[in-house]
Amino acid sequence: MAVPKKGTRALLAHPCVVAVRWLALQHGPSVLLLLLGVCAASEVAVSLVLWLGLSSAYASVWVFREG
Repeated sequence: MAVPKKGTRALLAHPCVVAVRWLALQHGPSVLLLLLGVCAASEVAVSLVLWLGLSSAYASVWVFREG
């Protein structure tokens, strides 16, 4: 059985990172900035959804205690 080169396991574990780096090399920094912006926007959206979910959970606890 062949032993993979050092770093191959990391590349196989993170195919999205490899794809982003390849696109950045092929199309220049503007594509990289666009992809980074999309990634940041998705993280903000997930954080907002989680925050709203926690807020509604706390609100339901307050309503339950008062009733």
